[in-house]
Amino acid sequence: MNSPLVKAARSVYDYFCHHNSEAELVDSFRQLYASPSDGPDLATILTELKKQPGFPDFIDRWQLIMSRPGLPSEQQATEFLRQLASSIEDDRRIFQHHNVASHERRAKGSWQDAHTCRPDKKSGWMLHITRKGAGYYNFIRSEVHTEPGDMVLFSPDSYQEYRRSQSCEEWHYNWVQFQNNSQLNDLLNWPELAPGIHFCKVTDPKTRERIEVAVDLLIKQGWSTDPEEIRIRGVCIEFLMRRCYQAIEASGSYQIDTRTRAAMQFIEDHLFSHINIEMIATAASLSPSALTRHFKKEVGATAMQWREEKRITVACQKLINGNRRMIEIAEELGYANQMYFTRCFRRHMKMTPTEFRRKHR
Repeated sequence: MNSPLVKAARSVYDYFCHHNSEAELVDSFRQLYASPSDGPDLATILTELKKQPGFPDFIDRWQLIMSRPGLPSEQQATEFLRQLASSIEDDRRIFQHHNVASHERRAKGSWQDAHTCRPDKKSGWMLHITRKGAGYYNFIRSEVHTEPGDMVLFSPDSYQEYRRSQSCEEWHYNWVQFQNNSQLNDLLNWPELAPGIHFCKVTDPKTRERIEVAVDLLIKQGWSTDPEEIRIRGVCIEFLMRRCYQAIEASGSYQIDTRTRAAMQFIEDHLFSHINIEMIATAASLSPSALTRHFKKEVGATAMQWREEKRITVACQKLINGNRRMIEIAEELGYANQMYFTRCFRRHMKMTPTEFRRKHR
């Protein structure tokens, strides 16, 4: 007897190739994965998956196996669905629901054990909270293996790459997606590990429990697109973020002050122009030495290093969108030449721009 996993994989592939109906697809997949009743429908998600940059290559890789008569093996079905989940690089069309949360479980060998890499701009802020096991994150500047209680906050234009850590059999985590507003501005001033990527380790059991209760309350509110329901979930988001902020203040972590933020804003406004430390310091009303001291203490890198990481994040987005030549991308990003761009990119991403494009296209 064929498992729900095998049937779902065959149904998804046939749907992509117009061999079965939406009703058949939903029926087979419902046995495998219970999505929120008021969340995005499966057909919409799969339709948007077709628009992902790497989708054509994904289908080409599986055409020979999936076009054979009959059903794929359990192992093939698992790998097919895992690669499908990993192919989501631009989530703006797929996750359009505002102020939502979910619990994810990535078990070794399961189809949900995906390697997520999303270089492109996102549909909102994203908060991850590890509940059990460990997650692996590539923060460009460093690699981090999270523990229960660790929180990672991504801004919409940050580089996202994460998966289950190989040190554990299962990784359980909550994700929360939300849009910023005036009530949340001050609550998003978290310690930063890379441009747009923030981190906090919660060690106090009571604080961790309060945060988890706030997340669970948000999950129970569902995914309705009704404006009033979105506003109610917004209140839950603010409650959650205030709990998180309490943990940050209690940890004694360095937060980013207004002068450092002014310097960061100046860098972003002139990201592809020729600027130096003196110009950045002037924008922040600091001396160059004071700016370097503040930036290093609060951000963990110098201003020019942070600028480089920000450029690499944009480079990742440009590499998966369009077919511009490397020399054109290097010039757009403000690099003196393609060779220097390649050297900088390899230093941060552990591969050349060409290899990165090939991997994610």
